[in-house]
Amino acid sequence: MDGAIQIKDLLLFVIFCLVVTAGVFLIIMLYNFTQFIKKANKILEANSENLHNTLVLLPEATKNVNDVAISIKHNMEKVEETIGGVESAVAETVATVSEGAENLLNYVKIISDIVNIVLGVFTSKKN
Repeated sequence: MDGAIQIKDLLLFVIFCLVVTAGVFLIIMLYNFTQFIKKANKILEANSENLHNTLVLLPEATKNVNDVAISIKHNMEKVEETIGGVESAVAETVATVSEGAENLLNYVKIISDIVNIVLGVFTSKKN
């Protein structure tokens, strides 16, 4: 027997070590996974009644959410209509106030002209 190590033997030893290391990691991973599954099972068993009640109520809750969404949509349409009505009413009011202001300015101008004429008549008679 030779005392020299051949490259072939060295490579086989390295591959064997890698396979053993991978196997150990795989065993540790499987152990942790089974522990996780056991904990998840305990949690599910402890809360099975709550989960069952939630699943029973889920269709009704979904229906309620849909009803609320439809109601909100309907109410938003009414709000939009109301805002449109208020907008047109405000626009009409502004137009009316503008016309009234123009009319008031015309009346003030006419009264001012009349006062100027009357003052002009009285001041021209004194001269």
